[in-house]
Amino acid sequence: MSTYTIAQLSDLHVGEAGYREDMVLTAIEEINQLSPDLTLVAGDLTWNGIREQFEGVRDVLNRIKGPRIVIMGNHDAANVGYLLFEELFGARFREHKDERVFLLGVDSSQPDLDTGHISREHQRYIGDVYDKADKSLIKVLALHHHLVPVPRSGRERDILVDAGDILELMMHKGVSLVLSGHRHVPWVWRVENMLLVYSGTCGGPRLRASPAHNYNIIQIGKATVEVTTKFVGGQARLKARCRWGKRGITG
Repeated sequence: MSTYTIAQLSDLHVGEAGYREDMVLTAIEEINQLSPDLTLVAGDLTWNGIREQFEGVRDVLNRIKGPRIVIMGNHDAANVGYLLFEELFGARFREHKDERVFLLGVDSSQPDLDTGHISREHQRYIGDVYDKADKSLIKVLALHHHLVPVPRSGRERDILVDAGDILELMMHKGVSLVLSGHRHVPWVWRVENMLLVYSGTCGGPRLRASPAHNYNIIQIGKATVEVTTKFVGGQARLKARCRWGKRGITG
């Protein structure tokens, strides 16, 4: 069984003062050279959800080769930006299935609020989608907001407000990977048989003591999962190496 690779980037913040398009373009070049099986862009594409910013980030992300999933962040939901997202990127809730992975991307944003929320109705929808998924596939959830606080990211004030319910739901539905962004700090938590993998900022100015803009590379082998943070134009740093089995992360 060959290694399955996911490239995970987020928090581009197109339109923010200090936005580094050169970093984003270099990251995309590196990702294209890697040729991952899937590229996930985990939200905060724009600074405040206006058309010019959405059109700019669309043109940048169109450079990504191969399958990709793009989801919304809290900055994208500002100024009724969710309507522009739907116009330019499609549905805010979407499924991706291939020979190895079933990924569900969800919109955890709330208009003009930094905190995230997934309604009870959407929780039922998520549960139903995973119940119908092929049990032989690796189940992945992608959302912008984090489910467990992130070290080195300042005072916690905008976590997903129903994070506990979502964690419980993911555990019951056999999800193995939860991929998020939002706090601009690359990090990995293990919770039960899941890995929670957070990407840092790929283009925004607020690096939060990180040495450089970055993205994650997730490699799923037959018996192991590795998460590496790649600093744009520079070195890579291994964040986690775990044993992998049919029931998710086993050690």
